[in-house]
Amino acid sequence: MADETGHGASAGQRSDEELMLAYQKGDTSAFDMLYRRYKVPLSVALAHRVGRNRGIVEELYDDAFCRVIEGKDTFDPSKGCFRAWLFTIAFNNHHGLFRSTEIFLRSVAVSLSEKLPTALVEKISVQELLKDLPARQRRVMELIVSGEFTLRQVAVIMGTSVQAVYKLHHDAVKRLRKQHRIEPAAATVPLHPQA
Repeated sequence: MADETGHGASAGQRSDEELMLAYQKGDTSAFDMLYRRYKVPLSVALAHRVGRNRGIVEELYDDAFCRVIEGKDTFDPSKGCFRAWLFTIAFNNHHGLFRSTEIFLRSVAVSLSEKLPTALVEKISVQELLKDLPARQRRVMELIVSGEFTLRQVAVIMGTSVQAVYKLHHDAVKRLRKQHRIEPAAATVPLHPQA
């Protein structure tokens, strides 16, 4: 029987593992079902882990399912259940913040290329991109981009919580997007991703 988290299966309802195997074979409706099935339980688990900032939780939720799409062929039910696989992806996701921040800052530099000669854009440093941020936001972004510290270490250095680091990062990204007129990524995973 399935509980309200969608774990398991009731009569007539496919299990998580059956849905994931169907998705591996190209059934995008199976992906849609998993995406909807885990919206509440995974979002709640993420909120307990990283804080109740809805934007951050939604971003991590969607990013986890983007990784499901990217790694769909690596799922093997003989090595464990889908739920454990998904939650591991989601909880390890905050480490991806380092990479996504670098990618985001590159997009800021690209947006500046419309206003500056290419030669100058290539010389723009992270400090230059972040110079107009409030001091705490700037410091968090610099520490994250350095790649030398875990988020927990960034929080210790800043004398704050991991949740506060996420919030400072989120606010810095939002401010930079507005300042440089960069459109945010889509808020949700497309319901019919390319297989």
